[in-house]
Amino acid sequence: MSPPPLASSDLCGKSQMHPGIGSPIPSILLLLALSSTPSSSSESYYRYADCASHTYSCGGTKINISYPFRVDGRADYCGYPGYYVSCSKNNTSMTIEIDGKGYVLKDIDYLNHLITVVDPPFVNQSCPQPYQNTSLDFSMYSYSDRDKNVTVFVNCTALSPPIPEVHDMGCAPGGRHGFYQLTDENHIEMFENCSSMVVVPMHQAAANEIRYGKRSFSDAVKGGFSLRWEAGKGWCRDCVESGGHCGFDVLSPENHTCFCPHNSTLGTCPPNKGARLETSAWV
Repeated sequence: MSPPPLASSDLCGKSQMHPGIGSPIPSILLLLALSSTPSSSSESYYRYADCASHTYSCGGTKINISYPFRVDGRADYCGYPGYYVSCSKNNTSMTIEIDGKGYVLKDIDYLNHLITVVDPPFVNQSCPQPYQNTSLDFSMYSYSDRDKNVTVFVNCTALSPPIPEVHDMGCAPGGRHGFYQLTDENHIEMFENCSSMVVVPMHQAAANEIRYGKRSFSDAVKGGFSLRWEAGKGWCRDCVESGGHCGFDVLSPENHTCFCPHNSTLGTCPPNKGARLETSAWV
């Protein structure tokens, strides 16, 4: 009688695997499942593309928009909350809201983190009559050293006798005058002749031109004033210089989010050589 066949466990001292286990089919399915799941690198690449500098046009003016500013059609992660730029209802000017008040946006200087804005009533008034102080949300903006605060006396009767440091605006709507003062002197006596006093910022260069008679007060205030934005201060420039685009993470608002050609990181992108290699793979 021939001996029984060896059990599978007797072959080389090891048990043979079940035919279904170890076959290549499950591995292929696993690879397919992984490849169908979007990777963080892919998502970050599209955020990098989404947040590239964008030319925004309104009322004949064109301004490049990038972090921290955002316009309609741009993803929320491309800008910091509160820095929203829009076009006026009559499509004549760009506007931005600061501390609950709308201003005309004339320019954005990304190198120096400055915007130039104008109080809307001054744009079309032949004789500007400011009625309230300019106020800021200092968590978002600060005044720049390029500007000077000018004291304006509103709705006044003719000033007699004249005060050397106080100058007439040169127009008198409704028979009432407006006066301005470029120095920091305190002229409390002006309250006897005027309904109110407000402080209006303007470019220092414009104030100097007024002082020497090279520019009118009306033209000076229509030139606007500068504000320095706070979002991205101290880190955004490093992100841009490393080849990235600054962004915003709603889950971690304080993070220094930098969208790179290949992924999202904190602070700056990896060395340019590696970034270029990664970028070429996506093209």
